Amino acid sequence: MKVIIDAHAGPCSGVQRALCLVDEQLAKGEPVVAIGAIIHNDVEMVRLKGMGLETIDQKVVENGDLRRLREK
Repeated sequence: MKVIIDAHAGPCSGVQRALCLVDEQLAKGEPVVAIGAIIHNDVEMVRLKGMGLETIDQKVVENGDLRRLREK
């Protein structure tokens, strides 16, 4: 079986926009914290975390325990 990948394959426009915004902020040295993964692509998440992206679990928000974020 031959698999053909569309030349336009990639993340949707919303995810692409989020990636651009995160890249811009991290390039400026600004802290960025995301609730969960921005994109379901392990290679991209490793790259972003290497640039300084921090991810938190949804439960942190649900529990109202945002002190950790405010301390940064």
